[in-house]
Amino acid sequence: MFSGLENVLEVGCADAWGSRIVNQEVGNLTVTDFDPVFIQDVENRMNSEWPMKTIIHDLLAGPVPAG
Repeated sequence: MFSGLENVLEVGCADAWGSRIVNQEVGNLTVTDFDPVFIQDVENRMNSEWPMKTIIHDLLAGPVPAG
């Protein structure tokens, strides 16, 4: 569904297990979750071959910051 897109944002990534599949098909992937434990886990297990940007953010608090 996202194959070939340049920039993709995943809201509520949890452990980002499925994100790793998406990340192989898109230019840049940013994953967000409100729980810092999940984001830290994603960062600890990130593969340098398929890096992704991580953001701790609660969507109920407002939009994801630009950039």
